[in-house]
Amino acid sequence: MARHGIRKKALMLVDERRIFYRGAIPDARDRCVGGYVFYLTLGSPFLFRRSGDWTAVTAAITEPYEVHSVRGEGEVLVQYILEQEDARLGLGCATAKEQAIVAFVSRYEVRSSLWSVSGSWVDDLAGKVDPILFPKPVQRRIIDDRIRTVIDQICEQPADRHSAGVCAALADLSVSRFLHVFSQEIGASFRKFLAWKRARALFHAITEKMSLTEVALDAGYADSCHFSNAVKSIYGLRPKDMWAAGRDAEVVYGIRQAAISSQLERDIR
Repeated sequence: MARHGIRKKALMLVDERRIFYRGAIPDARDRCVGGYVFYLTLGSPFLFRRSGDWTAVTAAITEPYEVHSVRGEGEVLVQYILEQEDARLGLGCATAKEQAIVAFVSRYEVRSSLWSVSGSWVDDLAGKVDPILFPKPVQRRIIDDRIRTVIDQICEQPADRHSAGVCAALADLSVSRFLHVFSQEIGASFRKFLAWKRARALFHAITEKMSLTEVALDAGYADSCHFSNAVKSIYGLRPKDMWAAGRDAEVVYGIRQAAISSQLERDIR
């Protein structure tokens, strides 16, 4: 429940490096998000599962592409996603470092500070939200310049069909060498990375008056079935449930992300 017993409108802030969400989260089973994900309750504990049984927790952290499930139990949660190509946390499951961060974010002062996050923070999420959640500055991931060039292009046009051949040529590598270097630098396959970036770009459509079929085609999915399966495999939710949860949210984009979202909207018209 929100502070003073009043539930605030859900808030989502999206830039190219971070996603901040504060609000109720529907039951999400077997999520596989392509970034580090922080969950923190602003009320009572929520249920979390990596494998095995559900556990009641006040905070949890997952590695990129780590399969996990969340049951919000109607509580207001903060969900904070850090892009894997931007941050290197080196957590590992249940490590001392992870436990230290969970203990840090579980403090009352941290939860109280997260109520003050507003839309005006969107152009400096890393500078404003990171210090609230992390006891130490987040280490920036250093990536091969050739792979960084490919990543930048994918992030600029997430709905395009980025073939391994075209991206390998951009990086001046053979296809096999490119796929190997990409996986080594990012810690995930090229295919997984593409799937995540395409799904990440969907947030612009949550508050738009578009049918799910239009959203699917706009985002570059072959058809609505492919779209539904992809969304569920990443977010652990069916598209209609995800859209229902986000319809009343305040969604704010950073300057660069807003430009990308505007381009996606123009493409469908």
